[in-house]
Parts: sequence; structure tokens; C-alpha cells
Amino acid sequence: MRSIHRNSSRRGFTIFELLIVMAIMGVMATLFAPNFLRLVHRAKLTGTAQKMEVVLRTARQNAIRYNAQAVVRIDQTTEEIIAFVDVDGVNIGDPPDGIFNPIVGRPHRATDWEFSRQTLPNSVNFEAPAADPDGGNVIWGFDNSFWLGTLPDDIAIFEANGSVIRQGAFRLADLFDNYLEIRVAPPLTGRVSTRKFSDVDSEWHIRNETGKPWKWN
Repeated sequence: MRSIHRNSSRRGFTIFELLIVMAIMGVMATLFAPNFLRLVHRAKLTGTAQKMEVVLRTARQNAIRYNAQAVVRIDQTTEEIIAFVDVDGVNIGDPPDGIFNPIVGRPHRATDWEFSRQTLPNSVNFEAPAADPDGGNVIWGFDNSFWLGTLPDDIAIFEANGSVIRQGAFRLADLFDNYLEIRVAPPLTGRVSTRKFSDVDSEWHIRNETGKPWKWN
């Protein structure tokens, strides 16, 4: 009769060994979880900035395509980014007024029409650093009434030739005091770019400006 031999080397973990593994995993989680959380928030912030760039560039393209003014504004109460083509004012035939006031009964694109509305993700806010030399404003520039007197300030208004009436920027922040601005400048070209605020010199810099990468908190 053939005997059965058991391999004594094949066994499961003991409770003590499992406790050791769990303790090591706990230490690793304590060490790496904060950095992982920062990476998640950073990704949300940079992703939101990229979306705002797309909205602003689309506004410029729509202004050219439809031979009309296109407007991008932010709503700090609802945490939204809103964009529309500004065809007319309150009444038919009125000049564009920078306000979304579509005329009831008019065909699509024969009056003001919205083409983008996005809400900020959790942990990203409209916010500017207190040390900002421009005064720590969430909206910098876009002082349209300075020249024209009738259009509202604090909104980006693109003309049919692709220019922006007045240059400016919208500012964003995450929970770790990292600040990005989406800037439209100079007015003639309406160029859109993203810059990060530096705690070192209290200035806004594009990525890899003078060969230096952005530094994150």
C-alpha cells in the first residue's frame, strides 16, 4: 500500500505574519497617501485649466466662424464656466451687449445661444493667491467698459476677427494652494495660455518658462 507523504513546507500564513504584513501596509499607506491625494487634486486642477483653455479657444473660433461676438464668463456662485455667442441685445437689431439674453421665438443662432456650460470639480475653486501683485483677484483684466463704456467687465469677449476686446485671466486653485490662471493675451491675437503662480517671485509663469518646470505644493 502506497503511503502518502505530506510536504510540511506548504503551509499558510500564521496570524503573526499576517499582522506584520498589515502593519507594513499601514505604514506605507501613511507615507504615500498624502502624496497620492496631492496628485489627484493636481490632476483635477490642471484638467480644469485645460478645459477652460478649450472653452476660450472655441469661443474665439465661434466668433470668427459666425461673424459675431463670443463671450466666456465664470459664475463664482454656481462654480460654472459659461460661454455663448452674443448675437444681439435685448431686442432684435440691438448690438451685442455681453449679456446672455436670447430673444424668445427667434430661430437657433438668430439670437444669443450658449455653446458651453461646465461646473468645477470638487476640490477646485475660483480663487487667487493673496500675494498676487495684481491684487489677488479671481478675474484679472477683462475691463471692457474702460474703453467702450457699455459692455460689462470681468468677461472675455472675442470679436469676429479673433481678437479679444480686453486681455485678462481667470484664476483657479486646489486645496493645497496651487494656483493656475488661464490668460487671454495679447488682445490682437486672443492667444490663450495657462500660467502657474510662483511663491518664489510672486509672479505667473507658463510651464517650463526659461527651462524651469512648475513647482507644486
